[in-house]
Amino acid sequence: YLLPMIRLDWQPPITKALFMLFLINLFWPVLNLLPIWPLDGGKICREVLEAPFGYYGVIASLWVSILLSGALALQVLYNSWKPDHELIPYVSRWIPGGMWTALFFAMFCFSSVQALQAEHARRHRWDDELPWER
Repeated sequence: YLLPMIRLDWQPPITKALFMLFLINLFWPVLNLLPIWPLDGGKICREVLEAPFGYYGVIASLWVSILLSGALALQVLYNSWKPDHELIPYVSRWIPGGMWTALFFAMFCFSSVQALQAEHARRHRWDDELPWER
């Protein structure tokens, strides 16, 4: 997907291994910078939006994470069913498809929804009771 010009069918095993290591060391850091919450890019997005907007910046960063990870999960899942079609243009060239990748992004989407619910519960709790008095 990433470099379709290079064919590894007839290469020696060491060349295949080095190429796979190259792709892993190129692909994972770029993936880690996506603004999806548990990843580093999501933490950066949260800090950047929280500085000017406070609580609403945290909520906005979680919504960015939910929308992006959900869209990527749907794109990868749709691309695994119909390889010739794309929901989001140019994404299938950079993010390899498959059920595991779709589950990977769906897990991040679900995790961001849970973080959003926890953030709402934490911010909207108003009580003067101590935890053991509830």
